[in-house]
Amino acid sequence: MKTGFFGSRAFGWGANLFFLAGCCLWGYYTRLWGGMDESDFRAHYPRFYKLLYWIFVNGIFLVLAGVAVLLPANYLWLKRRNKKYGQNYLLLLFSCFIGLAVMEAGLRLMGFRPGLVGSSRWFHEVERLQMMDGFYTDSLGIMKISPAAASGIAADIQAGKKADHDEMVRNNKVYEVYSLVNDYIEMPDNHFRRYLYRLREKKEKTDMDSAVLWYARHPVNEEGFRSIPFKKYGGGGKRVLLIGDSFTWGHSTKNKTNSFADELLAKGYTVYNAGITGTDPAQYLAVARHYVPLLQPDVVVVNFFMGNDVAYNNRQVIPYRPVFYATNAGNLMACPEGVYFKDAQSAYDHQLRMRFIPPGSWPDRLCALTAVGTGFWKVGKKMGWIAGTDIRNRDYDLAVKQARTEYPYSNVQIAGIEKICAENGARFCLSVFPDIDALGRWVVPADVPGLFADIPYHMKTFRKEEYDLDNNHLNDLGSLNYSLFLDSLLKDGTKK
Repeated sequence: MKTGFFGSRAFGWGANLFFLAGCCLWGYYTRLWGGMDESDFRAHYPRFYKLLYWIFVNGIFLVLAGVAVLLPANYLWLKRRNKKYGQNYLLLLFSCFIGLAVMEAGLRLMGFRPGLVGSSRWFHEVERLQMMDGFYTDSLGIMKISPAAASGIAADIQAGKKADHDEMVRNNKVYEVYSLVNDYIEMPDNHFRRYLYRLREKKEKTDMDSAVLWYARHPVNEEGFRSIPFKKYGGGGKRVLLIGDSFTWGHSTKNKTNSFADELLAKGYTVYNAGITGTDPAQYLAVARHYVPLLQPDVVVVNFFMGNDVAYNNRQVIPYRPVFYATNAGNLMACPEGVYFKDAQSAYDHQLRMRFIPPGSWPDRLCALTAVGTGFWKVGKKMGWIAGTDIRNRDYDLAVKQARTEYPYSNVQIAGIEKICAENGARFCLSVFPDIDALGRWVVPADVPGLFADIPYHMKTFRKEEYDLDNNHLNDLGSLNYSLFLDSLLKDGTKK
C-alpha cells in the first residue's frame, strides 16, 4: 500500500482533513452557542452540570489536543509499517509543528490569551483605576457603608428616585450599595412589607415599632449598617446581633427585604444587622468587640461562610484601612493573605501579576509566548514541576509566608467573639453556611482539618434549590428557610 504524507492517499488524507474540519465545526458551534451559560446546563443536568458545562466551554481545547496527539501518532504508526518512512525525522517534526500550530490557532480563536493563567468574574483590567463610593472604614478598622451613601440612599427613597446601574457606574458609585434605593421603593409583598402595614396601623407604637418604620425609609443607619439604629429599645422582642458578610447583607436575594435579617425583623425580633459584603472573621471580631458591650444583645449570631471565611492568617484590623478597595476594576482585597498592600493601585497590580505567567526563568518566558505553552505551564505549575516565582513580588511572598499559620486562624477570631459574649451575658451562636465546590459537592467544616476545634456550631441542612448557584449565596427561598432555622435556634435557647 502506498502512503501519502499522513498515511494512504485514500484514507490518511481523508481522515485527517475530516478531523480538522470537525475541529472547525466544533469551534464554530461553540461560539454560536456562546449564549448558553451554566444555569442552562444546571436546569437540564442538575447532577453533572458543572462537568458538562466545562466540557462545553473547553471542548475545542480537547479536540485540538487530539489533533496535536494524532499527527505524531500517525507518524509512529506509519514508521512501524515502513522502516524507511520512519527515518524521515523532518516529517516527524513537521507533523508535531502542524499539530501544535492547529492547536495554537484554535485556542486563540476561542479567546485563550498567551501568558494568561488566571481570571475572575469579579476582576477586570482597566485603563485608569478609580475608587468607587459606597464603603468606608472607621477609626476602629470596621468597614461600613459610607455616610455619603447612607444619606444619598435615604434622600432618593424619599424622592422616589430609583437607581440606574449605568448612571451609578458613571458616577463612581458602588451599585450594590446605592441600589438599596430600588429595594425599598419596590418592596415586594413579602413578610417584611406586611409587618410594616401592621405597624403603621397600630395606634400606640413602641420605640421598636418606630425604629422599624424609620428603617424602611433609611435602610442604612448612622453606624453604617443596613439595619435599624443601633440602640436599646423598649417593646421589642429578643435582641439579636447578626455578624457576617454578604450572606448577612442579603447579597443574592431579589430584594434585600427578603433577606433573613429582615425576615427575623418581621417575626418581631430586635435585629441589629452588622453584615457587610466582602468582610472576614477579623471584622467580625472587631464588630463584636465594639458593639456587644454597647448593645447588650441577648444573642450574637456569627454567620460563617465556608467559601471565604476560613483564614490562615491574622489580618490586623487597622483604623481607616479597608478590607477591600471598591474600584472600577472590582473589589480589590487590601489584605488577602495577612499582608496589607499600601494602596488600591498596589492591590490592582498584584491582581494583574496573579493573572499572568511571571517573567522569571527562561521556561516561564517561553511558555508565556503561546497559548499552548501557557496551557503546559498551568499543568506544570499544578503538578509542582514549575516554581513560577515572581521576583517582582518576592518581598510580598516572603511576608505572606511568615504571616501564614498552620491552623485556621479564624478559630482564634471566632473564639474571641465567644469570649466577648460570655463576658457580656450574651448567648453565642456560630452558624455555618456550606460552600459548593467545582464538582457540585457541599464543603462543610469537617472538610477543613482543625476548623472550629472545640467551638460549638450549628449548620442547617441546605438544598441546592436554596442557593443562587451562580455565586453560591442564599436566594429568596434559602433566606426564608434560614430565618426559620435561626428562629428555632433563638427560641430553643440551647447550645449544640
